[in-house]
Amino acid sequence: QNWFRFLLNTLGISVGLLIFSFTYFLLLKARGKDVTSFKNHDRIVQITNSDSSGEKTYPVTNDDINRIMRLCISDFETVATISPVPFDGYVNVERPTGDFLPHSTSWIRSVNDEFFDIFNAEFLQGNNLYWENKTAVLSKSFAEKLFGNENPIDKNIELTDKTHHIFEVYRVVGVIKDIYVDAMGADIYISDSEVTTSPRVFALLNNKSTTEIVNQQLKNIPRVNGFDSQLIPTAKPISQKKSFLNQYDPFAVGLVLLSLLVLLSAIINFFNILVSSYITRNRQLTLRKIAGASQKYIFRQLICEIIPVLFISLLMSISFTEILLSQFTKLQIQNFPGINLYPQQIYYIQLCTTGFILILSIVLIVIFLNKTKKMLAAEGMRGFITVKPNKKILRNISLGVQLFFAFFLLSSTILLFNYYQKINSEEKIPLTRSDLNRIFAVPLLDFTLPDHHQEIINKIKTINVVEEVLQIGSFMPIGESFDNEMQSYFTVQTSYLLPDSIQCPITIICAEDNYFSFFNLNIQGIDISTLAPNDAIVTQSLMENIKSNSDTGSIDLGCGIYHIAGVVEEMPFVRSVKGGVWIKPPIPDITPGLYVKSFDGSENSTRKELMSIIREFVPESIPYKIENLYENQERVNGYPLAFYSIIGIISFFSLILALFGIYSAITVDTRRKQKSVAIRKINGAGRKDIYWLFGKLYIILLGVSFIISSAIIVLAWNNLSLDIPLKYRPNILFSLIATLIIVALFTTIVMLNKLNRISKTNPIDVVKYE
Repeated sequence: QNWFRFLLNTLGISVGLLIFSFTYFLLLKARGKDVTSFKNHDRIVQITNSDSSGEKTYPVTNDDINRIMRLCISDFETVATISPVPFDGYVNVERPTGDFLPHSTSWIRSVNDEFFDIFNAEFLQGNNLYWENKTAVLSKSFAEKLFGNENPIDKNIELTDKTHHIFEVYRVVGVIKDIYVDAMGADIYISDSEVTTSPRVFALLNNKSTTEIVNQQLKNIPRVNGFDSQLIPTAKPISQKKSFLNQYDPFAVGLVLLSLLVLLSAIINFFNILVSSYITRNRQLTLRKIAGASQKYIFRQLICEIIPVLFISLLMSISFTEILLSQFTKLQIQNFPGINLYPQQIYYIQLCTTGFILILSIVLIVIFLNKTKKMLAAEGMRGFITVKPNKKILRNISLGVQLFFAFFLLSSTILLFNYYQKINSEEKIPLTRSDLNRIFAVPLLDFTLPDHHQEIINKIKTINVVEEVLQIGSFMPIGESFDNEMQSYFTVQTSYLLPDSIQCPITIICAEDNYFSFFNLNIQGIDISTLAPNDAIVTQSLMENIKSNSDTGSIDLGCGIYHIAGVVEEMPFVRSVKGGVWIKPPIPDITPGLYVKSFDGSENSTRKELMSIIREFVPESIPYKIENLYENQERVNGYPLAFYSIIGIISFFSLILALFGIYSAITVDTRRKQKSVAIRKINGAGRKDIYWLFGKLYIILLGVSFIISSAIIVLAWNNLSLDIPLKYRPNILFSLIATLIIVALFTTIVMLNKLNRISKTNPIDVVKYE
């Protein structure tokens, strides 16, 4: 009779396992990012260059490192350098035939030999004794991803960029345990003798030294010609002593708690069905005992009903995981190379969680059997197990928890979609779809194209179907990097000498003068051609922020102070929280890429002409893609849309489970109270009296659950807004009120339906049955 309820709970447990395993895995990664996992974390410092105020930091140059090491600071045991590798980490694995099989994306860092000592890297295979050019050390998870169970030592890997342009071939000499800390973790480590751009410098202090002593010595290092004399090398500890609570990423903890609520909702629904089933089947089980069945026999019967449900839930969860991982891999390659999810760990979490649910189910069966063990046969034949008045608090808690789940999940879902709707509706792109289709991005940074960029530009301008060409400056991203605009910090100048600083992420757009006409941007009363090299145009949102913090009209972009010469309402594709700023290219002869606008209706011929020009410099064997802006936006927006869709579907399904939990709880509650209702009807109570008997309880539970869930949502959202700057703020009050109406309406309908059923039952039959 309960097959549909069991089926829905099987789906619920599988979804709960899926969500909880993914988010708990993220929490484990967040825990791995805690620098206290390093053995000597309290003696490791990072060396940076600081200004006189100590508020701004700048990278340490190779010359700074040489001067520090040349002075032989006695307080340093050793110094490690870590550099990002300036190409996309696409890895090809060598096959026995000698060619290379395209395999995977990766996150690559260039380090010196001392890196493995400072951060106590644990070598599982091989070593770094022969750390030299063209050798590589892999993380354990990435080695398994590339080679499976095979020994990777002395095998070759080929590193390429996203267009499969070969960078180098490396020999694997070691495999280390994964390092999850962002600044130090990577899939592949290569020697710093090959890549030394913008290194991060870390030093291990000796046991007798302190950060204060080291900083005093660093101040005495003389500056050399060509370096800013105001910048001072500074040592900062990588970690402070932390309590248990703040060792974790708060966002990851919040996700895990939310997923745990979903899982708990499914588990409680499952247990409610089990309790309801056991209570209603008490007569059946009593007859079996009369017929000679032992407690062990009944235990085996009940546990064999639970195991298939949990086993099917686990299989469904694994299947959902495989589907989700395949989709994530596609999105990862396009948007997040280097982020890896490891199925084995996720499956292990799901298996352990299923085992825990099974243990709780066994405990529930033992409690039920213990309760019925001393029950007389006559009592068992009555059918239902009565609940003592002092245990009604458990029923109230069960109902309250289900209402809380419903409030919390529905409010979160409405907030999520409200935020996504605001992003889509309020983001201003001053281009029609037709404009987006006829504007093409032509990257010129790959291969040998930068050496021929002027020749390429001249040839493109001669194409008769091209309307206009926009040259991009050295700071502006191009093509597939449209979603990764250069993030910088501007400083509002409040005085001339030692200004107070207000930092805010913005997007720097570096392009030629025709940028505004190219994208149909209207600037009133400004002649772009007359702007000086240190003039800038800012968006309206950025200007409002500047006015609220300063009366001056200048902005410090880190590369210089610029005078604000004009304001434009919006710039296309600027997703930074505070807006964007346009400047002229500081180095006119460097052009990382072009935007080419074709005449309307000539899109296909323009793409062919552009590709034929590029193929004069790039061989056919190397893939090269020219993308129009509409295709770019579809791809870039594909990830957040897929992310919101996945979260939305999961939230919706979780909401159905929560509402089903309310339905189950009310069903069990009204079934238990049939005798009480029957006695009240015999004493003359009408339907209104019966409605109020249950209604007052549900009104109290609705109010308490709504207040608690609303407070948690408001606090969580406010804290999240502080950690993650949000461009738009959803309507929290609307989501809470809508949630209250929906949950209260659903609860009222279910309650009235159940009460109508038991009210129509003849009270004499109910009393006889009880």
